Parts: sequence; structure tokens; C-alpha cells
Amino acid sequence: AKQGFLGVCVYPEKKDKKSETSLVVKETANSTHYEEPPCRADEVDASIQSLGGQVCAPACDASGSCPTDVPAGTTASPKCLLEDASSGKKYCALACISDSACPSGATCAKQGFLGVCVYPEKKDKKSETRLVVTET
Repeated sequence: AKQGFLGVCVYPEKKDKKSETSLVVKETANSTHYEEPPCRADEVDASIQSLGGQVCAPACDASGSCPTDVPAGTTASPKCLLEDASSGKKYCALACISDSACPSGATCAKQGFLGVCVYPEKKDKKSETRLVVTET
């Protein structure tokens, strides 16, 4: 049975015996892209080299486009701004000019005029993927 993109394995109910316990599926992954880690299955949990901070970054598509679903209240724009220096793969981030454009809990870490919305890095969990800003 599925609720969103998360599924749960279930057995068919027997007609002669109904279960008396009801369970509710709680969504554990983020509901939109660019939220604070833990990230969605189609995003990488990464830190931004030279800027610090952590992001959930979906991959850019072949044309350089990015998913446009952003957390509520976010005015920063999704852009194909990040690159994995080791693989060359490109990723999306929220481009910002001020903290107020970023999702709740994130700040606008700047390199030049343009910044990237980042969340504070968790001391107990460092991201293994390191990305660099490729466009400013």
C-alpha cells in the first residue's frame, strides 16, 4: 500500500477476521525538495565546500533544470549551481541573496553576490558528498 512515494508491505485482510489495531503511516522523508536533511531518495545529502553548511540537493536534469517544489515560504530559486568535483555530476540548490529567501532553519551562504541556502551541519553527522558552487 502506498501513501506518496513511500510504501508499506501488507497482507490482504481476511474477510472472517478484521484487525482491531489501526496504524497510520508517518512520512519520514521530506515532502518537498531542498528541505533540511535527512533528504529525499532523489537528493544527495551534501556539504558545500568553501561555504560550509549542509543541503539536500537533487540532480540537475540534462537541460540544467531543477525541481521547483520548495519548502513553504521559500522565495529563493532552484538553480543548477553545484557540482561534485570528483564525478562532475551537477546538482541543484536554492539560489539566494538574503537569509529571508531561504527555508526556515537555513541561511544564505554567499560566495560573491549570489548565495546558496544551507542548513547548519550536524556535528554528529557529516555529509560524505562535497559539492562546489560552479556559478555565481
